[in-house]
Amino acid sequence: MTRLNRIAIEEVLEAVKELRQDSTVIGTNIHYPTNNSLVYDCIKERERLLEHFKEELDGFSYEGYKAKWKGTCFKINEERDEEKGVKLFKKR
Repeated sequence: MTRLNRIAIEEVLEAVKELRQDSTVIGTNIHYPTNNSLVYDCIKERERLLEHFKEELDGFSYEGYKAKWKGTCFKINEERDEEKGVKLFKKR
């Protein structure tokens, strides 16, 4: 969708009144949405967006934390003691 908008802007087609889109829904396996997994999903999306900014903006840099967070998320998921898991979650 974003690509279509960029093409429309580049071709000076902003007067487009109608856009048709087709989507197909298929079944897929998804993970159970725990607090930990939702936070990690946000971190992955942040890293993806920052990488796009880095490609498009000269001189833009950022420090990535994805690998560090992934390790912490794994520790939280493996922790059997709830109190220790909460401490790890708050620590990040």
